[in-house]
Amino acid sequence: MAFEVRRVFVASIVVLAVAACESTAENLSTIGSSRLTKAEALAHVSGNTEVWSKGGGYYSPDANLFVKWEGQDGAGIWEVTDDGDVCYTVDIWGNAEECHHYVNDNGVIKLVYNNSVNFREILPGNQLNTL
Repeated sequence: MAFEVRRVFVASIVVLAVAACESTAENLSTIGSSRLTKAEALAHVSGNTEVWSKGGGYYSPDANLFVKWEGQDGAGIWEVTDDGDVCYTVDIWGNAEECHHYVNDNGVIKLVYNNSVNFREILPGNQLNTL
């Protein structure tokens, strides 16, 4: 009986710890963050390079997207929807449309993709050659 109680207690602590550390779009809205508007998202990415975990993307002001991912160069197009989603297609990813949006989390702009929230560094201009 004591073993079962201890096992349930440990499992409960693990679940609570994971939930406390996870940043999602749902819990950001309760702690003072706000979704970027179309104009804000455009200003954030247009003409800038966004640094990703395995490369980055340059959002050209003419709606072309240039990508460096795991050592490969790719190209595509991008747009910002009326609700602030940044949507794009890229040849090296099969030209399937993907979308994400940004939130202002108490002054820090964060990317929200598949309900996961992460900070992405933004560099001015096309700096893919530095990644």
